[in-house]
Amino acid sequence: MSMLQDNKGNALFLILIAVALFAALSYAVTQSGRSGGGVERESLLIESGKMVQYSSSVRDSLLRLILTGTAETNLLLDVADVGEDALFSTEGGGAIKPDTSYGTWTVGGIGDGISVQGVGTPDEDIVIYALMNFSQGNLCTTINDQLGLSPNNNSDTDGDLFFEAYPGEPVGCFGFGFGVLYYHVLKER
Repeated sequence: MSMLQDNKGNALFLILIAVALFAALSYAVTQSGRSGGGVERESLLIESGKMVQYSSSVRDSLLRLILTGTAETNLLLDVADVGEDALFSTEGGGAIKPDTSYGTWTVGGIGDGISVQGVGTPDEDIVIYALMNFSQGNLCTTINDQLGLSPNNNSDTDGDLFFEAYPGEPVGCFGFGFGVLYYHVLKER
């Protein structure tokens, strides 16, 4: 008879553990739902991270070219360029060519008239930027959120290629004419 009572106690204990585990699981699911955005938010975080990481890797390749003796005025910045002074060439900087699913990537250098306000001197900077359509606006906002940039200041409407939306910020994203533009200063001047 005592063995029957021990089994009832074990069964009750197992049921209590199952109820506690179910309650903990329910709480965890409820809390994860409160973070907002769900899968779309997580996708935007991943994509924004990829963009910043990609432009940082291009910056590393550019700085390597300069450190090994390529003068800033001799840099070849177009994806199609080849040779030892070419950023995207295996003989040169070895930078990975851009993924165009984010938009049209361009590297602007000396002579292209690009300067980020408040970064370095007023001279032209070497900047990589991706022009995206307005549907990428949420991605732009996510990038700025991750960088700690205010969403209230994200436009540059005069179109002069002097990026004024985030003075002093070497990386950012802002509305630009007919789309949004992500930029990353590769070499300030």
